[in-house]
Amino acid sequence: MTSPVGFSRTDIIFQFIKPCFGFFVIKLENEVEEIQKLGNQYKKDKNVKKIK
Repeated sequence: MTSPVGFSRTDIIFQFIKPCFGFFVIKLENEVEEIQKLGNQYKKDKNVKKIK
């Protein structure tokens, strides 16, 4: 599974490296519910730092 690298309002941004093709950036649009789930999950993890 790939971890998200960022959020942009209602979008989730992932990085993906495909062998022989290189680096891709994937953007999932309008994922408000999933962003809320991830936010709640990472609030519990003290190793995750919030970047503004």
